[in-house]
Amino acid sequence: MWNINLYHFSMADHIADSIELKSNNLAQIQSRISAAERQVEGIEEQMEKLRSAYDAQISELRRQRDAKALEIASHKNLLSPVHQLPIEVLSKIFELSCSPDADIAPEHDIIRRTFVLSKICVHWRKVAHDTPRIWSRVCLSTSQHLRAITGDVVWVGEWLSRSRGLPIELHLKFLNPYSRRQDITRGMYKLLQFALTHRHRIQILNLSGDMTCFLPIFRLPPSSLPLLKKLSLHSAFQDPYPFPYDIDIQAFLGSLELSQVELSEFGPNTSFFESLILPTTQLVALQCPNLVNLIIDLQMQMLSGFDPTISISLPSLKFLDIVCRQLSQGVSLLHCLVVPSLQDLSLHWCGMSSPEFSRDIDRLRNHSESASRLTSLTVYIRWLYTNDDLTLLLALFPRVTSVRIYRIEFDVSAFLRAMTYSRGDPVLLPKILDLELGFKTLTDRQSYYPSELVPMILSRSWPARSHPDTEITSRQVMDLEDDVTNEVCRLQKFNLYGSWLKEPDEELIAGIPGLTFEYHPNGCK
Repeated sequence: MWNINLYHFSMADHIADSIELKSNNLAQIQSRISAAERQVEGIEEQMEKLRSAYDAQISELRRQRDAKALEIASHKNLLSPVHQLPIEVLSKIFELSCSPDADIAPEHDIIRRTFVLSKICVHWRKVAHDTPRIWSRVCLSTSQHLRAITGDVVWVGEWLSRSRGLPIELHLKFLNPYSRRQDITRGMYKLLQFALTHRHRIQILNLSGDMTCFLPIFRLPPSSLPLLKKLSLHSAFQDPYPFPYDIDIQAFLGSLELSQVELSEFGPNTSFFESLILPTTQLVALQCPNLVNLIIDLQMQMLSGFDPTISISLPSLKFLDIVCRQLSQGVSLLHCLVVPSLQDLSLHWCGMSSPEFSRDIDRLRNHSESASRLTSLTVYIRWLYTNDDLTLLLALFPRVTSVRIYRIEFDVSAFLRAMTYSRGDPVLLPKILDLELGFKTLTDRQSYYPSELVPMILSRSWPARSHPDTEITSRQVMDLEDDVTNEVCRLQKFNLYGSWLKEPDEELIAGIPGLTFEYHPNGCK
């Protein structure tokens, strides 16, 4: 204990002696403290300089390391099999990878796919830029590509410039569901302005949505689209702003290469197609000598129709798909058409009266050679007054070889009896080879097909077959063979949708030699 105390006194005396502490010398003490602090600061500055120099050296070494790693990876990539492919093969792979898996649509993500390919490496970027076909198609929709539309749209011009003179496809679906946000509208218009600098190369124009979004196209003068071959306009008005009536749409006049036209409409607002179609003089002027395929599905219930004295000649038209509605006055487009080359006709019967419909069909047949050339007929039943209407309709086409009738939800017994062959009696559709019937899907499995169906199929089969409940003699078989050879053709294909067949009848039809039979009880067309 005494030793410890003596030690403490000894240390205190030593410190006091070393600094010569005096009560009146505080300034000297403060000066020594300041000098020591400055020395510490100097040491820290030296340490910081050394640390900065060290970090700079480490950063430079890391940069050199990363550069060498990139060089190694680049050389390794050159050794990979894909880099040994000929440029032509890699270019074709790019084309296939950017193409849609199914029918092309505005929602297809070709923009992202193409940009991703261009960012893989320098070699791929060069090959992609040297593959003009992947830059010749633009697919954009406001639901999938809103940022690409509302942002800087200069890229559209650069994109199409890389197509290097190839024909261009524009697949656009523009809707403005945000109460006409001005940035969306401006983006749409600017995008179209860049695209239309290449309008002389547009070959396919597929526009859907709000037609007011495409005003820059509709304001083009005649002959602005000289290479246009396919035009699709699918109007879906969801906007309170109507299509301006003061626009006389002439953009598609002078497109002599036009071979396929599709016009459809969804929604109550019909102002766009009234502006495009109702002026009959414009439609007559739009006659296209090379038009092959025409699809028209308009929702205009009170359409006044066309002047019954006009005639619209489409000499090359082979495929016509048209909706037939009740008109307040005038006649339908079907009444005015002259289509000598028509081969495939699809009719959507939507409430048009049977006399008016028969009148228009007779006009179509009398003004052209369609009656002798027409081979395929498709009828979509939406509204039908009586079962006799269907029989009267089909009787107008005695030479068709393929008939498809969909959305059947009424009694077709009379139609099936008229098609059942009996020697010496007239038969409906004597030349038919391919028959497809689509009944409305049944929820009650006990609701079977009409009893006349199986006898009709058996009477039109070859070799001659009979129903198990009937008998047929060899002489009758010979007579039937003569009729089939000269007048009545053998049914070669029968498809049935949405109707439940009894198992014995299903097996009977499936066992008919030479008849291709497809049965889809849960399907409906």
